[in-house]
Amino acid sequence: VCFDAWISLRGGAGSSEKTNMLRQVRGFLEAHGDGRFAMHHRGADDHAPKTLNRVGVLRILNEDGQPIKTNSQHAVEYGDRMPSAMGETVSYEYFILSEAMAEVCKGYDIRAVCAVLVEFGCLVTKVPGRFNIKTTLPGFGACRCYHITPAIFDLDL
Repeated sequence: VCFDAWISLRGGAGSSEKTNMLRQVRGFLEAHGDGRFAMHHRGADDHAPKTLNRVGVLRILNEDGQPIKTNSQHAVEYGDRMPSAMGETVSYEYFILSEAMAEVCKGYDIRAVCAVLVEFGCLVTKVPGRFNIKTTLPGFGACRCYHITPAIFDLDL
């Protein structure tokens, strides 16, 4: 009875290391999503708030899952300020800069964390065996980063 209660409290009999890795990344995004990620659609906006200790770029996805890439596209879909009711229909994807991924995965091997993220459908890859992608980000140009999908928030951890 005690063992079954412990397994239930623990979240199951499987390996907890994968769950802990996913919690590490998701916890970082939950704690720092607004403060340490620059908004993609405001990349060319010289009046955008400064992002201190930036670790990457945050991009809004509309309710159809399509990215909002520019201020004008944001204005057409949501106006100058997004109403809170509309905010419930959007999701976010994260582009974590290569050098910052060590901080996001603190305490774990980056490659191991990325393999788990891929396994759970939370990391976009383009080349087999390579976890970071080459893309163009506003304010950075062409760069390598890790592309985390909104699926990480849907996981039952």
